[in-house]
Amino acid sequence: MHAEIKNHEKIYEKLVSILDVKFKTQLKGTEMYFKSFYSMKNLITEKEDFLLIFEAGKAIRFSNKTEFINEFIDIVRFYINSLDEEYNELLRRERKDTIINENEHFLRHEEIGYCGEKLLKLLNKLKASL
Repeated sequence: MHAEIKNHEKIYEKLVSILDVKFKTQLKGTEMYFKSFYSMKNLITEKEDFLLIFEAGKAIRFSNKTEFINEFIDIVRFYINSLDEEYNELLRRERKDTIINENEHFLRHEEIGYCGEKLLKLLNKLKASL
């Protein structure tokens, strides 16, 4: 996992250098991790595009800062919706299951709340930078 986190940080730094957009504080604690980052060049038009792949299997393709922000907003919304679904599943299990690990459920509730709050702050920062 350490190598994956180091790769995530390298990708973030490369994004900052290419796009001049900073969101490290808002990204920390969101459970969003970058997996791979590619540059692609159209040999005919000379246009360069980028492909950013996330650990969750999602990817965005962009060629400029505005495209990146719009695509990244969609990814953040995906993560928020995933957390909402997980939260609702936890509530369902609490109501239906007779035996649950209350400490585990409490901790995950806390993690979802913290992560959701960080994602909302990231979403707001991205929207404000458009």
